[in-house]
Amino acid sequence: MAEKPESNATPDPSADKAPQAAGSKVLTKGQILAADDLETKDVPVPQWGGIVRIRQLTAKERTEWEMFIRQMQEKKLAPTTLGVRLVVMSCIDPETKQLLFDQKDEAELARKSATAMQIIAQYALALNKMRESDVREAVTAFTKTPDAD
Repeated sequence: MAEKPESNATPDPSADKAPQAAGSKVLTKGQILAADDLETKDVPVPQWGGIVRIRQLTAKERTEWEMFIRQMQEKKLAPTTLGVRLVVMSCIDPETKQLLFDQKDEAELARKSATAMQIIAQYALALNKMRESDVREAVTAFTKTPDAD
């Protein structure tokens, strides 16, 4: 019996035929734009005595996150604010689903528990199908000084 791919697995676009779910249909523009497709996760943060709700980044936010990493690399800045920026971009109000924080809150959040920031950032990376090692590699690749030949 063949194994079923995980539901959150990324399909292989190079495959001859995309897998079709039983009863699946071709979506219209309106259906795609109306889809509530951003997953959320409740993250226990014991340092703050409760739970924080996070959501996946939108495509635009993901691009902004990647541009932020590149800017840090180009300016050779320490990657100390990466986790805080991801927390700002991920935490949402459970009732309104709007972001809790904006960039103006980063300095104040940077003074909060590093453990709390790390917990939320790790959950956000996982929710967005990003690996911490990928982020670390991207930062390291641009912060190394080139070897002199």
